[in-house]
Amino acid sequence: MQKSLSSLGVGLLSVGSIAVPSMAVAATNQCGPAETGKTLTLVSGVCQAMYSVAGSYVFAVPTGATELAAVIVGGGGGAQIYYNGNDPSDYYAGNGGSVLYLDISQEIQTVGQLDVLVGAGGISGPYNVATNGNPSSLDWVDLGLPQEANAGQQSGNCDDRCDINDPKYFYNGNGASGDDAGSFQPCSNLGGDGLIPSTDQVDNYTNSRPAIFATFNSELGAGGSITELSSPPLLGAGQGGSANVYNSAVTLQDGSDGAVILRWKPVLALTGTNSIQGV
Repeated sequence: MQKSLSSLGVGLLSVGSIAVPSMAVAATNQCGPAETGKTLTLVSGVCQAMYSVAGSYVFAVPTGATELAAVIVGGGGGAQIYYNGNDPSDYYAGNGGSVLYLDISQEIQTVGQLDVLVGAGGISGPYNVATNGNPSSLDWVDLGLPQEANAGQQSGNCDDRCDINDPKYFYNGNGASGDDAGSFQPCSNLGGDGLIPSTDQVDNYTNSRPAIFATFNSELGAGGSITELSSPPLLGAGQGGSANVYNSAVTLQDGSDGAVILRWKPVLALTGTNSIQGV
């Protein structure tokens, strides 16, 4: 069962935005300039830049920033349909994208700028049309190779079948935590859990969570879900594509785009001292 409500929407579409922690407020100029594709916020005295729409971006490290760290989320895999002749028989929700924690504090004085790539979510549709998600990454000149979070795959496991009042078979997707919804559970249990940095202290690659992300409470890389809702909720970052059954009609949603989220401690321009303590 998922830890937060970040499921799916109606129709064959893709959603490229995700919820941010509730304590976030509009950032002042101490966090740097607003830029296309970047959502800039001030979270409990810590600056945060979130890229959650598929594409390539450049992040200029603010002068004097300290404790720079990132969370990278691969795009969610698309949901897919299998057919018995011309009739759809099996619906598989997509798997969530992987989550990678990255501490860049030791390199902050030499980085200068970061190349950001947010992977697109996979396309949902028939098994020969549906696609995997795309990986997200963060790179800079001195690194040599980009730090990359793998994308979600197209479908969940056959063991993740959930019960619904319909003659077809439905399967929830697996989440970044490695969790699944459990076989033959009610479909309202949703897909497998993703990772929540505030509570999940190790990522999919055995890296420890940077302390600066200890207050980040949104779920990332959740498995796609099978739901029965008239108005399904939005997908979270890196969530697998989902299917919704309502009034005997089944609609699919594409896998969600991944995300690259950066946090750093700003420096107050007038005093030259760190702007917060104890975060």
